[in-house]
Amino acid sequence: MASPSTRFFAGAVPLAIALLLPSAALAQAAADGGQLPKDPPAVTPEGEKAKTEIADVAKDPRAKEVAGSLLDKARKALGRAHGASLAGDEEGARILSRVGLAWARASRVLLRAADTEKRADAGQAKVRDLKEKVERAKLLITETEARKGQLTAEIARAEADAKKVGAGTLDKEKKRVEKEPAKKPAKSDKPKKEKP
Repeated sequence: MASPSTRFFAGAVPLAIALLLPSAALAQAAADGGQLPKDPPAVTPEGEKAKTEIADVAKDPRAKEVAGSLLDKARKALGRAHGASLAGDEEGARILSRVGLAWARASRVLLRAADTEKRADAGQAKVRDLKEKVERAKLLITETEARKGQLTAEIARAEADAKKVGAGTLDKEKKRVEKEPAKKPAKSDKPKKEKP
């Protein structure tokens, strides 16, 4: 017959296993996102850095739109790290914290890339606008030069016509002046004032 202490340990071991198995299962479920809080605590220094990075990136109003999926992946990795820590897997917790930090940094890089792309698009729009202005200026210069050429030709024709007309008129005026005798200046009709 077994001693009472042997019977105690024989009953205690299965009881301990039964109690520990659910906690391991819960830790695994937590790693899959089933039982974890929405904002699990960081369990490593990398996890702290990742949480800080996530908070900084999340402050940007465009973060959800641009890098929302990466931030979710970073949070899930930190949750899994928390679950691994609960399960006693410290090495897994460190690795998962590093993964979370990598996703958080990737989200920041994605935000920077979006900002750079936005500035590049604005720069391209300015370049297109300037090109259009240069093309319009070239067209205006070409039109102005063409108009200048037309006006120069019109002025030359007008001067030639004026010389022809002017030469004929000058000859006519000379002939008229030669035919008519010089007239005396017209007398004034006003009486002269007498001096006292």
